Amino acid sequence: MQTDIDLFYETTMGMNTRLEVVMWGQSELKQQVCFNQICAALEYWERLLSRFDPTAEIYHFNSLVENEPMQLGDDLLNSFIQVIEYRQKTKGLFDVFYLSKNSETRHEKDLVDVDPVLKTIVKKSPDVQVDFGGVGKGILLARAIELLDQNEIKNAFISFGGSSIHCRGIHPKGGAWPFDFQVEQGIDTTLELYNTNLSVSGLYHGKGHIFESGEDIPKQSGKSVTIQSQNPIEAEVLSTALFIASEQQRHDILKNFEIEKVLIGSEQLVLNE
Repeated sequence: MQTDIDLFYETTMGMNTRLEVVMWGQSELKQQVCFNQICAALEYWERLLSRFDPTAEIYHFNSLVENEPMQLGDDLLNSFIQVIEYRQKTKGLFDVFYLSKNSETRHEKDLVDVDPVLKTIVKKSPDVQVDFGGVGKGILLARAIELLDQNEIKNAFISFGGSSIHCRGIHPKGGAWPFDFQVEQGIDTTLELYNTNLSVSGLYHGKGHIFESGEDIPKQSGKSVTIQSQNPIEAEVLSTALFIASEQQRHDILKNFEIEKVLIGSEQLVLNE
């Protein structure tokens, strides 16, 4: 879509959700090229992180037996190292690793061994599975930000499933990018966003969709958790972890991150106390 201010809008599907991209202020060609590159990045990361595609790397990892090393490319290796670090920073509340439902093995602190020199990962139990669903959109947004920079896109709004957001510059009508969403059942709010990232976790069609590691029952809550951060990956990690955290756990976890804003439902937490 093009107008006299070179407003660009396109949408695509990936990671089982919709990706919407708005750009303006740059040439039509550069904006189209940037969108095509974002789509290519989405396809690339989905081929790495999908649990459902038999050709994907994570699908292959989940099918491995105990003590069978898997060779990793640089991107997937760095992603594994990163999520293990985030598990530590969130006191285990964010964890991409879990044990299959039929396992009688107790959930250990470390379910895998990652060797950054040999670039391998090994399961400590045959029942270990991995699910990047809680952070995959943040990983894609981080790559999209790099592509926006490379293509000199100054004004953009990217929405991934309506819950993972990146915005930069100003709205085509001037001022901040408004983002409307439901923070509690029946309660809506609007945030005015400038040059930031946002992640919202909570309810999906009235059903809990976040599981605490080692449990089969989704966490139920009437309130969402909203994180605003310069780092889209950390925004995803924290919106997931803080959703299941106690008040004290939230306080302790937030000491390990530099973020801009936290909303629990419609209540904004005071940071850096």
